[in-house]
Amino acid sequence: MPCSDGGPSVEQIEREGRDRKAMTRLACDRCKWLERKKGGVPEWALEWWTSHVQADAERVSRSKQAQREAAVRKRALAKLTKEERDELGL
Repeated sequence: MPCSDGGPSVEQIEREGRDRKAMTRLACDRCKWLERKKGGVPEWALEWWTSHVQADAERVSRSKQAQREAAVRKRALAKLTKEERDELGL
């Protein structure tokens, strides 16, 4: 019999993470729909929705920044010869 500390198993933690992501997607989709069709999110969900929208905006901003940095890196590396890249360890 395997040892256990009485806490949740790795499988339980992974399942809860997947469930949480699915519920977050569902809540996000529903709030977007409410904003489009009904004019707003209910008061009881407004705090979560506001922080979720802000987190999404920050995630999109970080993603765009990473894409810009990758493009700059690609252009800069394209200017170097193979020997220069090898010498720099790139």
